[in-house]
Amino acid sequence: MKNFILNIYKNKNKNNYPKKKNFYNWIYYFKKNNQIIINIQIVNKKTIKILNNKYKKINKITNVLTFDLNFEKNNNIIGNIIFCDSIIKEEANKFKKPLIEYWKHLTIHSILHLKGYTHEIIKKTLKMELIEEKIIFNKK
Repeated sequence: MKNFILNIYKNKNKNNYPKKKNFYNWIYYFKKNNQIIINIQIVNKKTIKILNNKYKKINKITNVLTFDLNFEKNNNIIGNIIFCDSIIKEEANKFKKPLIEYWKHLTIHSILHLKGYTHEIIKKTLKMELIEEKIIFNKK
């Protein structure tokens, strides 16, 4: 892989997030790409709602927002991922998933969005979910 740049911006005074090495390991699966440049930001409910409304025109809180910045549409992965830590914690509890595993799932899911997968077409959604499972459970 030519380039792998990972920047992480977190809320101050909180340290219950995955470590940079966790994010790196989860994203490393996609290393076959020529270039990976990802900015991860971890925000509160108020901020994610404002961003969701401003950029997606959806006036509600969400667990993660993904912004694909690969305007050349080549094999590179370039984008921003914005997580809402409190929603992720609430959902992990609700779904009875270990918090770190839920972070992993959402990170991989977000990377697939950066690769162009969407929820809009059922066939693509199913393919996306199969890829997620393969990565999460380290299936060949």
